Amino acid sequence: MPEIIIREAIAQGLREALDEDDRVFMLGEDIGAYDGAYAVTRGFLKQYGPDRIRDTP
Repeated sequence: MPEIIIREAIAQGLREALDEDDRVFMLGEDIGAYDGAYAVTRGFLKQYGPDRIRDTP
């Protein structure tokens, strides 16, 4: 198994969950428009849409 940084591992796990089940969605501070504090969710809003990736205050 190739070595990856923790941010990539978390993003991969989240993508797997979102890809496998259409009922899965994410809520979080700045996870959509700003790609998350550590860019873990970079591109998620574009890929999964605002119904599944929602920013919270």
